[in-house]
Amino acid sequence: EAKRQKTSVAALIPIPTINTNKKDRREFTAAEKLRILNLLDPSRQPSSDEPATATDGIVIPQQPTLTNKQIREKFGVSKSSLHRWRQQKHRLQIMVQSEGLGSRKRDTRDPLEKVKSGLQKFYNENMEKSPDERLIITTPVVQAMACKIRDDLLAEYDAA
Repeated sequence: EAKRQKTSVAALIPIPTINTNKKDRREFTAAEKLRILNLLDPSRQPSSDEPATATDGIVIPQQPTLTNKQIREKFGVSKSSLHRWRQQKHRLQIMVQSEGLGSRKRDTRDPLEKVKSGLQKFYNENMEKSPDERLIITTPVVQAMACKIRDDLLAEYDAA
């Protein structure tokens, strides 16, 4: 007669494992990302009098273009990150040049900020009206106003 082996309840519950094998990746500011992307730009012609640039401890010498693989190895950047930076290059340029946000690592602004401020303006103007002239603000009214604001913003963007 075989003896039954007692199994504890703890042995039946799977224990989650924590993956500690994450690759070390650096975080780069918007300005650093642009400098790294400039190393990939084949049309970039560095002049001999360009100095090396240093930002947040990273020194990026002005040199001829590098391949994606060389950039990834040199700066410890993943292939997907580098690809995403290339897609966001125009946005990074805007952050650095016109908005003074080059030292930020992420663009954390609300993409609907202009629509929300337009809705707030609509609400404030509506509340300033006499009670007889005020609109009753319901979900369909807010949705319609948000769509109108969006359309106005798109028309303004297309005209520029």
